[in-house]
Amino acid sequence: VNGDGFDDVILAAASAYNGTLYAAGNVKLFLGSASGVSFATPALTLLGENMYSGLGGDVYSLGDVNHDGFDDVMIVAGESGSVTGGVHRRSRMHLGSASGLSSTPTWTSPYARLAVSDVNGDGFIDLVTTSGATGLVYQGSAAGDFSATPSIWSETLVGGVIASAGDVNNDGFGDILLGDPGYSVGMKYFFYEKLLGRASLYLGSPTGLSSTPVWTMSPSGLAGQAQYGAKLAAAGDVNGDGYGDVLIGAPFQSPNYFHYDNYLGRPLDYTYQEGALYLYLGTPTGLSASAGWTLAPNALLNWDYNHAQIGNHFRSLGDINKDGYSDFLVGTVGPNLGEFIFLGGAGSTTPSTGDSGGTTTEGKGRGKKR
Repeated sequence: VNGDGFDDVILAAASAYNGTLYAAGNVKLFLGSASGVSFATPALTLLGENMYSGLGGDVYSLGDVNHDGFDDVMIVAGESGSVTGGVHRRSRMHLGSASGLSSTPTWTSPYARLAVSDVNGDGFIDLVTTSGATGLVYQGSAAGDFSATPSIWSETLVGGVIASAGDVNNDGFGDILLGDPGYSVGMKYFFYEKLLGRASLYLGSPTGLSSTPVWTMSPSGLAGQAQYGAKLAAAGDVNGDGYGDVLIGAPFQSPNYFHYDNYLGRPLDYTYQEGALYLYLGTPTGLSASAGWTLAPNALLNWDYNHAQIGNHFRSLGDINKDGYSDFLVGTVGPNLGEFIFLGGAGSTTPSTGDSGGTTTEGKGRGKKR
């Protein structure tokens, strides 16, 4: 963010106290250098102003929005909050400079869930969000900010989880993923909906995003309250074919095991939230009709993997080993807390798990257990 050629780090703690203000949140910026990142003293600390405002609930890297040579950042927080009142969340843009990030936002949006992508290919980053069934785009500009009023790209959306898909069909326009983790396909157990989930793809073009999806997926084999589409991410070009790939999580995918509790008078979902992660490959028309690669916990952990929630925490790492293929990180939670790096490869639909390849287990390959 300060244009010195070294990557910087932002740490956010949305539930942190600010004095006596519970869950006000804070965001801290640490600058990189030739010797790495020093976490001794932050270059900038932003504090949430209100109780439950949750500053840092999300942080988005925007790249260089205003083309001044410094990267910029969007930070999500509550506009106001109290113990008895609700919190109105909004996004705030902070610009980079030679000294780091600006301490005050230069642009704000009333929406907290954003996808960052150049959907019309004009060279300026756009912000894409949803409001109910309506899709909205804040257009980027040469002035380095975004339009005050968003344009509408669809009014028939289902699902509120949104993320950039990168450029999956390699046409020069950014594409968008929309997740609907509450999709149930009418399946019930004791009158309770089974939330299997689905995801859809919208392609960018010179006029913006398509109003209807070109690809919709709810894969077979989902069970329990899988909530496929609850987490989405662009993966970059994992297999080196020139098309962007995507990752879609089903964080609560589990063996379908329910038990009716007579005491509570309702079914309990005893599925173990093992989770699953799906990689879909980009094509000239969108995304592959089936997952090119699927990660289940028994392929990642060689021990108790209950509540691992694979598919809840993952992100692209770019090309960390400089071999020309995108790599990504997968995290697990609960008693299986860990992080695992997967490396892309030439012409392959199966990312390897570090230098040794094969199945990642504790301490093996580049996947590491914390």
